[in-house]
Amino acid sequence: MDAYFAFLSEFFDRDTIHSCYLYSLLREIDEMLRNRQTLTDEQNSALLTLFELVRVSGEQKTFERVGDRSWLADWITVHKITADILLGILTATGDSLWFKNNREEILKLIGYLLSIESSPSPEEDDPKFGGPYHVAINSVRGQAYIAFAQFACNDGKVLAPDVKKLFEKILSSDSSNPVRFLIGHHLGIFYFRDKSYIQKLLPNIFPNADITKEKLFFASWEGYLANKLYGELFVTLRDYYQYAIALNPDSYPDREYFKGLDETLAAHLALEYSHFDFSINDLLFTLFWSTPNDTRQYEFVSFIGRSCLTRDQAGDKWLEDNHVSKEKLMKFWDWLLSTDLPITPKAFSGFGFWINPDKEIIDEKFLVKNLAASLEKSKGALDWDYGLMQRIRVFAEIDPVNTLGVIRNLLLLDGELNPNRRAYFGADNEIKEALSIIYKVSPLKPKVEELISTLIEKGSSMFWSLKDVLTLGGGTTGKY
Repeated sequence: MDAYFAFLSEFFDRDTIHSCYLYSLLREIDEMLRNRQTLTDEQNSALLTLFELVRVSGEQKTFERVGDRSWLADWITVHKITADILLGILTATGDSLWFKNNREEILKLIGYLLSIESSPSPEEDDPKFGGPYHVAINSVRGQAYIAFAQFACNDGKVLAPDVKKLFEKILSSDSSNPVRFLIGHHLGIFYFRDKSYIQKLLPNIFPNADITKEKLFFASWEGYLANKLYGELFVTLRDYYQYAIALNPDSYPDREYFKGLDETLAAHLALEYSHFDFSINDLLFTLFWSTPNDTRQYEFVSFIGRSCLTRDQAGDKWLEDNHVSKEKLMKFWDWLLSTDLPITPKAFSGFGFWINPDKEIIDEKFLVKNLAASLEKSKGALDWDYGLMQRIRVFAEIDPVNTLGVIRNLLLLDGELNPNRRAYFGADNEIKEALSIIYKVSPLKPKVEELISTLIEKGSSMFWSLKDVLTLGGGTTGKY
């Protein structure tokens, strides 16, 4: 490839050399970058010189997409891979001297790529083309905007005037779902480099006050929620969170989403509660939980478990390093069980993700007691009961009374077999072992006998091996 770099610019002649030849060459370079092969400053400069030729030519005469769906790469496809390569170069070079020396040319190129109206085309807002993020990363302007965000990172801790000018131009001129998604998704990069500036532009970034710009709001908001939470941005955007909570999901545009709006909204609020100062007494917290929405409420509960308690690194050190208070999480669980707000039963099924299968993280006496109560609220439904099944024998030792309640609520509902139970293969054996432990507690023997009798009556051979708990006093294993 070294020999090609010396003559890169000669591969561009839009009138005599077909675009597919230049595309093939750029495709090889793009593969090099994707494979984390570092280019030299000279190679980066050669590429930038080539891209400048394309830019100047495109500003003089607009490149058009080939309309016959030819399998040969057209000039718009060349622009797409140009944006891909530029993003790779910016990521690799960072705030290097090469970047600083070529800053103005790079920003001009980004601005030009962001002007390619046909990629994404207006038609690609149609749901049949996929969600905004998918369309964005497969389009010229989408990749160019990601390159713009990377440019802002490389450029320093403060937004330069020319960066602001281009940002405002994009905000005022690009109404496509894909680019608006990216504006929201990368908002933090620009916000933390000039907070007051971005705050003034928030009504344009999230235009919820203008019904004619509803599409823009949802695209930007979706992109923002699909990224990680920044605690300071949560505070700044509090009014927008309030607005989003009050929205009826029926009003959401009927299209594909990168992640569900309800799920990502709940995840942000769960993160804010877990890691920051968001509290049960906050009016926004109350609004969230007083607004009926099964998906949001379930996701809030389960997300805390997945992100804090059952992740691979879960433990006291991880919780401390990430500013997560076990006491605050436990307080939330107590509150959810006792509140008079209309909590959906589905929310309580999410506490399955709070049980780490390998070790005690939350006090397990507290956990068993609250789990028994939660299963009553959820009508025996428990999403992801793997953690419970791995710890249920330990639970039987430390709190046989509530563990028996957990088992009863898992297996029975209103005296009949529980249709909500979804157990993984092998769980039955662990339940049997837990019952064997509980049966050794004399005051609980009649309740264990009653439970097993009911299960055999209702489930016949499915639970027949539970007789061993009674006849052998526990200690045997088997499947039922």
